[in-house]
Amino acid sequence: MSGFRGHGAPGPGFAHRYADDEMEDHNPAVFTPTFAADAPVDDPARDRFDRWPFAERVARILASRQDPSSLVVGLYGAWGEGKTTVLRFIDRALSEYPHVVCVWFNPWRFRDEGLLIRSFFNALGDAVDASLGPRHEKIGPRLRDYAELLAPSSFGPGMLATSGDGGRLPLEGNVAVELKKVRSWISDLLQALGRRVVVFVDDMDRLEKETVQAVFRLVKLSADFENTIYLLSFDPKVVASSLQASGYGRTGYDFLEKIISVPLQLPPASTTSLLDLAYDGVNEAVRVAEIDLTQQQVDEFVHRFRHGFEPRLQTPRIVNQYANALLFALPILKGEVNPVDQMLVEGLRIFYPNLYEHIKENPDLYLGAPVGRDKARQQQEAAERERPLERLTRRERDAARRLIAALFPRTTGMDVRHEVARWDREQRVASERYFERYFQYAIASNDLPDRELSAFLEQAVTLSSDEVLASVRALIEKAEARTIVRKLSLRVEEVHPKAAFKLARALSKLGTFFPDTREGVVGPSLSAEAAGLVAHLLRALPSAQRFEGAAAVLSEAEPLWFALLCLSHLLGEAMQGDSTEMTDEQAMQLLKVIAVRVRERVRQEVLHLVEPEHAVALYSAWAAGCGFEETHGYLARRRTETPSEALALVKASLPRIWSAGGQYRPGSFDRQEYETLAGFVDPETVFRALDQCCAGSLESVRRGHLNDPDLTLEERTMYQFALLHRQEQKRRQDERPPAPVETTGDREGA
Repeated sequence: MSGFRGHGAPGPGFAHRYADDEMEDHNPAVFTPTFAADAPVDDPARDRFDRWPFAERVARILASRQDPSSLVVGLYGAWGEGKTTVLRFIDRALSEYPHVVCVWFNPWRFRDEGLLIRSFFNALGDAVDASLGPRHEKIGPRLRDYAELLAPSSFGPGMLATSGDGGRLPLEGNVAVELKKVRSWISDLLQALGRRVVVFVDDMDRLEKETVQAVFRLVKLSADFENTIYLLSFDPKVVASSLQASGYGRTGYDFLEKIISVPLQLPPASTTSLLDLAYDGVNEAVRVAEIDLTQQQVDEFVHRFRHGFEPRLQTPRIVNQYANALLFALPILKGEVNPVDQMLVEGLRIFYPNLYEHIKENPDLYLGAPVGRDKARQQQEAAERERPLERLTRRERDAARRLIAALFPRTTGMDVRHEVARWDREQRVASERYFERYFQYAIASNDLPDRELSAFLEQAVTLSSDEVLASVRALIEKAEARTIVRKLSLRVEEVHPKAAFKLARALSKLGTFFPDTREGVVGPSLSAEAAGLVAHLLRALPSAQRFEGAAAVLSEAEPLWFALLCLSHLLGEAMQGDSTEMTDEQAMQLLKVIAVRVRERVRQEVLHLVEPEHAVALYSAWAAGCGFEETHGYLARRRTETPSEALALVKASLPRIWSAGGQYRPGSFDRQEYETLAGFVDPETVFRALDQCCAGSLESVRRGHLNDPDLTLEERTMYQFALLHRQEQKRRQDERPPAPVETTGDREGA
């Protein structure tokens, strides 16, 4: 897949995985992930960052150097910038010069300086001897002798050094004299043989500080033979800091300047090359995960990536880390999050780790809605979001802020409430419902994977109604009912008409899973959300089938109050002016379906006793569908038989006042409650029943009685009803036309 190149223009490979015919016959091996290796490169054909020309020039200079004195060259670069690759390129280029002997020395394995010295001279001797013919004198034994004299653990006061073959070396006067003689002999031999030795020591910035110091002593004091060049690679900041901690120099750089004869700064990789490397990694991750991206998504990613991460594309290693992160993350959350957002969030984790952790630990700062908050709080939150950016450069901070604004639009201070539904549909990280998935790499146990929901919606087309009912029940029992309702609501437009009725029927029969409670003061109850979903699913039916489908659903929906709620939402949609909705006659017929069910229900139980929170709505629906006479007649008979039930009926009419914690308390019985009650029973009947229970005291109730703090809820409710009823009686009496007055003339004429 070619994907992106150059200035970030998206290629077809990124947007479209394969053509249809390729998808049908593809070889499974094609989808094997290729992780971006962090291993160095030694083949110039694989040079992505134009390092080979630099290495060739360095090799040519080292090979043609005329001065025989020892030289220490430092190759400076940050971790992951490609120092090892450059060393290998130099080694390869030096292979063209027969007189140059290359030696690679790895000091990592030696914590003891004596062992390090012996190992170094063994490696040096073996390499030089291997370059010589059989007739030449070998240098290895003398180098091993030299190492034994030099190694701190091999001698003490008054002792002789042990030679490499186990014998004793007589010291002429003292060790220093002998060391000088051997060193001179080695230098003369290298000069006579026409050999130039180049010693490569890589990754010194990863060594313990004691080992770093030992290597520097070795190359500068102990092994500074003529015709010997040391090429050391490390991050100067790291090594200087290590040296400073050990007391070498004021800043550590002072010591480096004394050791390193020629400091070479590794040429930085071009931004274009690093972008190409990143895009290749993204292409591979998308290919492996088998994710399709639209051209709009490709364009969005390219724009966000370049403007958000380009300042942080500093080394090939960090780009490869990003590519490898995507290879793991994309398949894990495929279909569960927005792929563009996921690739950007993974970018935050790799390129801005402090910011990533801050977002992860403080979701409210990024998901909260600043609209409506006071200015001081908005400023405080904005300042808190700046904390993880403090150590970045100005250019990096600006780029990070652009990413934050793109991924979390609420942080901009703009009113984006109209975008929330879209974020949910598109599985954006700005959605409170999807945020955690991006940081947990898993679906919560009380959540439903989107891919599982997609599979179910496809299957629902061919499943029977009872099978769909069983499947929806299983989904609800697996995840939270609110989660199922909200996920289905987001995707209701995708539901096939053949599945819409079966889903509406299933949800309507499972109303007990959708309690009539709230999460807070503002927002619909779960039952209202579920009923709205049922109504939307019924609207998805072809117009010719909509009425019959709705009637069938309402005739089976349980509980009965939930059936009424579904009807309310369905008729509410019709009142919005959609010409394809129910006619008035059809709406009345649907209402009568509920009314008849209420009529049958009250033959078994008294609603305002067993289900007071829904009784008033059900009685109102019964009266609207079957007539006031039916409901009034039923309740009047109940009043005659058990007058005390009147209080339960009036209490059932009280509104519910919701608190922030999702709890409620009964409100006051006001004019609206009185008029609702009067819609299905004569208030006079209720008043007489209440008055009978109070031994006729309601006739004397005055408004001042409501100020009594010791009133019970029952007493207050009866008093409020009585006051409203008497007020209504007086209003009606005042509105009656006066009786005609007879005049004297009329009487005489009579």
